[in-house]
Amino acid sequence: MSSIDIFFIDYSNESRINRAIDSLAYLKHHIGKVTIFHYRKIHVSTPLTLNSRVIVMTDIGEQINQLVNSTSDYIMFMYSDEILTTEIYHSSLSYKEKKFIMTSQITVRNLSIKRPFIVSASLLKKYPLLSSKFVPFNEACFVAWLLNQNLQASSHYEGVRQLRKKIDTANMHKWKYLEKFTLKTKKIDTPISLSVMMSTYNMEKYIETALLSCLLQHEPFQHIYVIDDGSTDRTHDILAKWSTERDNITFLHKENGGKARALNSILPKINSDFILEVDGDDWLDPDAVTTLLNLLLSLPNDVSVLYGNLKIWKEVTPSLIKYKKSRIGKQIDSHTELFTYPHPLGPRIYRTDKLKGIGGFPVISFEDGRLYEDVSVLYNLLKTGRILYKDFSVYNVRQHDESITKKNQSKWNDFIVYLTTSPL
Repeated sequence: MSSIDIFFIDYSNESRINRAIDSLAYLKHHIGKVTIFHYRKIHVSTPLTLNSRVIVMTDIGEQINQLVNSTSDYIMFMYSDEILTTEIYHSSLSYKEKKFIMTSQITVRNLSIKRPFIVSASLLKKYPLLSSKFVPFNEACFVAWLLNQNLQASSHYEGVRQLRKKIDTANMHKWKYLEKFTLKTKKIDTPISLSVMMSTYNMEKYIETALLSCLLQHEPFQHIYVIDDGSTDRTHDILAKWSTERDNITFLHKENGGKARALNSILPKINSDFILEVDGDDWLDPDAVTTLLNLLLSLPNDVSVLYGNLKIWKEVTPSLIKYKKSRIGKQIDSHTELFTYPHPLGPRIYRTDKLKGIGGFPVISFEDGRLYEDVSVLYNLLKTGRILYKDFSVYNVRQHDESITKKNQSKWNDFIVYLTTSPL
């Protein structure tokens, strides 16, 4: 058997790492290096026969990509308190494929996640892992890699189990998100077309996560429209890099004028039946397109907007985001109910011809049209038709200190007074 390097990722403590190392006994004559990725520097007592190192985990995708050139023929990934079971003794780990992928699956509370287990180094060199800046959590680098490259496993390994650990509510929601990369979805045969539009301003830290979530879908959007609203950071440069890589993305740039003006400049280019709005600091679940197309198939013709539930995540540090709560939507049938709704209302999927029919997003004099454009457009759409709530959850909201909504919460009451006393 060829040589194999072991990567231990995000284990709880030293004793569990040592227990996982002990479970590698069958492979001891084939192990090259043991690399332990942890959020802090720790000391692990490995056998003298093993060449081990500890790396403080930051951007796990980039860190592994940098190590691949100096690794053995194959890499084994062990995640978060996993150990090998005796099944390893009955498995043939002899492989000759240059594009070899063996997956493993872990199940927690009926949630199952499939991840790369053993991968040929040559394949990782050709198809690097995603950087952590492209996904909301480090753990998503691995499940997203399989979906992003549409890579098929050569085989599946059953002999991995996770040592018992406490899984709190926040982590369960992270697992639910990760599981969606694993689940197979049936392709929707429908004439309905769905695109996505995104306006972004100074979102260099988040824009690639938002954009990649639109691309990492089981079923693709018809088109992705992104406009940079005069950013003064690196957002424009980041988007320019992506503009040469995909043919189903349109990037635009304009002087800063607020989201309403930015989205209106996109609107004439949209020819899909429906358009989903995504903010540059949020992200979608990988089954978003499939879920929405299923709902849109039976959407009544008089409905201008479909909306659902929001999952709220709190950014604790730039590299750590935690689930906070789910905001379950409710049906709105009047302007009064719109004003008392715990905003934001979303995700918002607009019927394109209805949105164009009212002239797009109102650019009002209040704050020069730079605030609450989502409420203004819903206010107008309610005059001409219905907006409809359905119980679905595919949209993730990132709460952070730079959010424009958070900075302007005190202006909400003044906005309502303006909206109800000034014609739009």
